[in-house]
Formats: sequence, C-alpha cells, structure tokens
Amino acid sequence: MPAHVHSAFVYLGDRRVYYRWAGQGPAIVLLHQSPRTSAEHADWMRTLGDRYLVIAPDTPGYGFSDALPEQFGATWIDHYVDALADLLDALGLDRPTLYGSHSGAIIAVRFAGRYPNRISALVANGIMLSDVAERADLAAYYLDPIRPRWDGAHLAEIWSRLRDQLVFYPWYRRTPAARIDWAQPLAETDASALDMLRAGDRYRGAYGAVLGYDIRPDLERLACDTLLIVAKPDILARYVDHYPTMPGRVTVELADDFASVPAAIDRFVARRPGPVIHFAPPASARRRGPSSAVVPLAEGDIHIRAIGPPQAMSAMALHDIGASAASLDALIGAAGTDVRLVAPDLPGHGASDARPDRTAAGAASALLALADALGWQRFRIVAIGASAAIVGAMLVAAPDRIIRAALIEPPEPGANAALPDLSPDSAGSHLTRAWMYLRDRALFSPWDRRSAVTATGGETPQAQQLHEQLVDLLTARAVMPPLLADALSRPRPDAPVLGRRGSGHELPDQPIHWWRAIAPHLGL
Repeated sequence: MPAHVHSAFVYLGDRRVYYRWAGQGPAIVLLHQSPRTSAEHADWMRTLGDRYLVIAPDTPGYGFSDALPEQFGATWIDHYVDALADLLDALGLDRPTLYGSHSGAIIAVRFAGRYPNRISALVANGIMLSDVAERADLAAYYLDPIRPRWDGAHLAEIWSRLRDQLVFYPWYRRTPAARIDWAQPLAETDASALDMLRAGDRYRGAYGAVLGYDIRPDLERLACDTLLIVAKPDILARYVDHYPTMPGRVTVELADDFASVPAAIDRFVARRPGPVIHFAPPASARRRGPSSAVVPLAEGDIHIRAIGPPQAMSAMALHDIGASAASLDALIGAAGTDVRLVAPDLPGHGASDARPDRTAAGAASALLALADALGWQRFRIVAIGASAAIVGAMLVAAPDRIIRAALIEPPEPGANAALPDLSPDSAGSHLTRAWMYLRDRALFSPWDRRSAVTATGGETPQAQQLHEQLVDLLTARAVMPPLLADALSRPRPDAPVLGRRGSGHELPDQPIHWWRAIAPHLGL
C-alpha cells in the first residue's frame, strides 16, 4: 500500500526548512534538482515509504525553505552541504542513504566528500563533469536573473528558457550542435515554471553553486558505497565516458531509460540499508517573528503561520481566497504577546493540502478541525476579502465557538466571480493571463471591466508584489474557481467591516499597522 507523504517545517536558528517525509525504517534522504522542489519526489516517496523512512527537503531558497545568505566563491557549494548536515542533525538522521538528482546529485557527492562518515551509501542520478572553460561559460550565461516587471515580460523569458532546456544543452546555445531530444510534458514545464517563480532570483543560489563546482576530486576519493546512475536519454549520460578512475566501492550504471532508474536504485539501496530510525518531526519555531508549522489533519495537512505564546488568547486570521498566509505576515507580525494569532493557508492554498469539498463550508470544516488540533475551544477570527464567507460558514456550523469576528474589505454578495482561464498551455500564455488579472484586479472593480467608471483609484502594486501574488494564485488555481464562486454567492456574515477606503471603520494604509485597528473589534 502506498505510504502517506507528510510535510513539516524545522527551524535551524531563524532559517526555515520545509521537508516532506514518509514511512519508517532505514532512512533515505532525497535531494531534488534545481529549480524544482521536493514535490518532484512525492510519487516515489509513496513507493519507498512502505520500506524506508524517506525525507525530502526543499533545498534552501527553493519551495518553502528559506534561502541561505549569499556566499559566492570557490566553496559556494559547501554552504549548501553544511546546511544539509545541520538538517540531518536537527532531524536526528543517523547515517542515511543520500540520493540526489542532477544538481541535487552534485550536492550529494560533495556531501559524501566532506562528510563520508555521515551517510551509509550514496546514489547520484546524473552528474556533470565540467572543465574550467565550461564552468566559466555556464557562470556567465546559464543563470539569467529573474527581475519581475510591471509588463510581465519576465514570465515569457522564464517559460521560453524552461522549454529551451529540453531542446538545447546548454539552453542558451541555440545551435544544431547543441540540440537534444527530451520529452516536454506540459504539466512538468508548468510545474517547473511555478517552482522557478516561487524561488524568484533565489533560484540562482544552489544552481550557481553546483555549476561552479569541480566535482572530479570528490569522485576520485569517494569512501562510501556509491551508485552513479544515469539514463541513456539523459543529456548528462555524455559525461560517463569521461568519469575519472574511482574507488572500488563505486558502481556506475547506465539505465536504458528514465523509467528504469528507480528500480535500479531500489536494488542498490536494498543491499545496503542503514540503521533503522523511528522518526517523528521535531517541534521547532523561529526565535522571533511568525513561525511556520504543519498541522496534520485527517483530510489533509494545514500549514499555519503563527505568533504569540500558546497560552495567550486565541485568534485566527484568514487570507483572501487565492492568496496565502504569507501575505498576512505584516499583519500577524504586529500582534502583541497577549494573543496567539494563527494564519492558516486555506485548503489548496500555499503549503496546505487540497480537499475534495471546495466550498466555503468545506473550508470552514477544515478550519474548525484545525482549531480542534490546536486545542482551541473558542476563538476570535478576522477574514480578508472573500474569505468572509468562510467565517459565515463557521458561524453557521459552530456559532458558540466564535467569540468575535471582523471582516476586512469583504466583497459585496453576488460580486463578480469570473476568473481568467489559468489552465496551462504550451505557449505559457496562462502566466500572462494570471498576471494581467492581478494587475486589473488592483486597478478596476470589477477587474474585467476596464473603464474610468470602474477604476478603483487605489495604489498601483509594485511588480514584486504582483509576482508574489502570482505564485499564490497559481498555487491555488485548482481550488480557487469553485471556492470563490461559492463564497460570492453567500450572504455576508454579521460582523464589523473594516477597510482602507470608504468604510465606517477605517484601516491604516499599511498592513503592518492594521492589528491596532482590528484588535478592539475582536475584544482584544
């Protein structure tokens, strides 16, 4: 039976690390390629988890893991290796098998070179051998910066680059000699685009570290049982004939195709299991400011951003539909020590699992289950935008549990629920449609009727703000249409309404100052 894949956060000081985990037993740590995330290993984790404890972290700067401070130079890669060593310590992982794919494979090889006694075996799937000239060329051209622009032109650049990576190697050498023949599943390109957008310019971190690293010396002195594997269709198979002479504990295998790789790795690992580990995610939190945690629930995990002592008065803050809890960091970061303020990602948003019931009542059920898991009998709640309808559904389902509620700029009942088509297409035009929707939503109401009459007169969002909203929107696009349509069909709950423009209860312009205006309406 496939294992369930859980997720969790752990803090190394104030640096947040997100990881997925499954199963129990001898540990295998999976390192993803750049600019992807641990999500690329989720299906494989379900298979491995019936025999092993499988841990797959998001590399620093990717997915939901915080970036490392920028550290450029010859030992750049060692900062990622040391960060991995710190993670293994924090999770109590004793001599796991270490697996890496592509750039993750290079980090894994370097880890084995620096910490040979910290792992029981090494599997590297696809490694690149580069000389000084090639490393200089890659450093100069491979990692274009990501600079969000108001016109959204950076989206076309990202999409084109991801397509070219499967047609040319390196992707910027668009010549017949550089042609390669990799399949281009639209879903994978779309997932890669979202991962790259989430990382933003941070994607150059681990990517740049491995492109600038000379792997040959570490290959020549590998001291643990090692499998270097690559599929024949993989562009990195061209380097196998140039591998240096390596110790006898190193096995090199060319798999016939990509589908054969997992079985070959399974055979190798099964003969070399490390010590059995009984794992439970350790509790940890940021020393200052909002912390992330994952609360496991029966119908799907919920990610929360939280601040304040657990014993303080309980309050929940809901982001707008299509956004994420991270969008409320300025709000919750300003809460005092007399309140435990929790901002969850709604189901299917941010890092929270989606649920089958994609209605306001379904979201309300999930949040009441979250309150149960937090040990909250009664609590206060504030909702942004269309999530006001979720508060209404909570008041219907459990009226005695909500002490007080407040609503921030809720839409009028029956407001426009139209959304652009966000399904991916081969041209990547869905990214532009999403971008223009976010722009128009900020400038017009309703967003799809652009005129002087519908102009909102509000502040024009900065390109970086739009970029962050885009990532949230694309993450939630599967659940947002039915949830938003249902929310806008419901009557507004009876609660104080606050807003920045034309409301009886005015909010300051900056969200960092909102809490002082909201707290009295919640009885705090």
